[in-house]
Amino acid sequence: MLNTSLSSIMLENINIKPGEYLPTYFYRLKEYADFFAPKEFLSLFQLSSPRLIGETMPRWAVKFAVEAYGRKRFEDVLTDNMVGKYWQGFISRDVLNAHVKTQLNDKATGRVLFDAEKLLMPYHSLKYCSKCHDEEVRAKGFAIWKADHQAMTAFICHQHNTALRQRLVSEFNGFEYSGDFFDKSFFSTPHITLFHRWLDWETKLLMRRGVEYQREQVELHKRVFMESSFYSHSPSKASVTLNKQWQSALQRYFTVLFPNLQRFAEVTANNNAFKASAMMAENGSIHPLMFLLFKFFYMHEYRP
Repeated sequence: MLNTSLSSIMLENINIKPGEYLPTYFYRLKEYADFFAPKEFLSLFQLSSPRLIGETMPRWAVKFAVEAYGRKRFEDVLTDNMVGKYWQGFISRDVLNAHVKTQLNDKATGRVLFDAEKLLMPYHSLKYCSKCHDEEVRAKGFAIWKADHQAMTAFICHQHNTALRQRLVSEFNGFEYSGDFFDKSFFSTPHITLFHRWLDWETKLLMRRGVEYQREQVELHKRVFMESSFYSHSPSKASVTLNKQWQSALQRYFTVLFPNLQRFAEVTANNNAFKASAMMAENGSIHPLMFLLFKFFYMHEYRP
């Protein structure tokens, strides 16, 4: 736990709100302490300069949350403020615990929680609902960025049924230079298709029904697809057909969901880490974005 008087005063007076996204809460703390130079502010929390905010569990965020709230409350922060309710059921508890331990080490490792997560980093966006923002500013003088809105397959604010405005987190350059990044005038509203709405609805179910539901979904859909497609992990005509259809579909999905990054869609779709065999592997993790895309593919598009 942090024990410096200044950091304790800040955490007690500017406390994290239920459902507030942790990286943007940290930015709110920084704005409150604008009498500090950025490096001095970061040193209060024993952090070097954070460069990532879109990763599932960035090292700096894990260290800050554990130091600020202790290991016991960290579990709640992980679920409520680090979008854990979206992804925790897609990773084993042992893998999660080992990753937290790794992130708390003194040396940075560059490791990520999910297999191939680094390949998805360019597609992450920070998102907010303009109506939520305006209502919160009127009610309490400031607005929070909601953690639920930050799931990769969340596109709609369900309170207002409006599209979330977004900005790619690849444009984030660290908290020392982050003022412009959080400027909402730089955010844009995507064109929402029926495909976006299907993914958003499935995302809502994943988060509302919890970890055990997520685990059951992964197990169920892997088993059903294997049985219905006659696919095996051994080389075969069926596997060639499946991978060809899947990679074509995946390129199209990325183009629709992330039109500003369509130049990367083909390279991403053809990466070995996203082959059908990786989606259905018994061991290893599958990111919820990839799980939902593959689920849509085999339910609506796959032709044996």
